[in-house]
Amino acid sequence: MSTEKDILFTGFSEADRREFLEIGREVNVRMHDMVIEEGSPGGSMYIIEDGKVSIWFKGTKLADLGRGDTLGTMVVLTAHSRTATVRAESEVTVLEFSRDEIMNYFKRKAPRLFQQFFVNLARIQINLTTRANRRIMDLDRRLREQA
Repeated sequence: MSTEKDILFTGFSEADRREFLEIGREVNVRMHDMVIEEGSPGGSMYIIEDGKVSIWFKGTKLADLGRGDTLGTMVVLTAHSRTATVRAESEVTVLEFSRDEIMNYFKRKAPRLFQQFFVNLARIQINLTTRANRRIMDLDRRLREQA
């Protein structure tokens, strides 16, 4: 099964993929610490290299993510405040990529690679939306069963 990390690098040569990963900064997060805090300024995206995190919005747990999943990819499209909190559920290692570093990386590359990256980001967003819709439909079904 493909991870979001795999999807992110679809269409990249192995050399381009390796070079992109090298611009990432490894960050270790202790269990229960925040990786991202809702409302904080967003300037980086992350790839989870190891461990588990949970996604929270206004006190409600939305999802659990792990190795190969991505966080904050929308910041690449546009800088914005974080829309959710991400908490480490174990010791976690992420690769952090600042928006500026990503843009500088693609300035050195053929436009085709930049376009492919954004198509890949769109695929990740579509997958996230699909999973969220399934969860909403499941919750709706369970609420109707209780009524």
